[in-house]
Amino acid sequence: MTAEDSQELTRWKIHGERVVDDTRRLTLSIASVELPDGVTFEQ
Repeated sequence: MTAEDSQELTRWKIHGERVVDDTRRLTLSIASVELPDGVTFEQ
C-alpha cells in the first residue's frame, strides 16, 4: 500500500454544504459528508 492509497482510504467526500449563519466575524455552515466506509452524516 502506498501513501497515496492510504490517503484515499481516509478521505471524506463532501456532497454539499449550506450556510447556517453568516456575520462579519463568522460564517457557520453544515456539510453533508460521506466516510470511506459509506457512512453519511452532516457535520
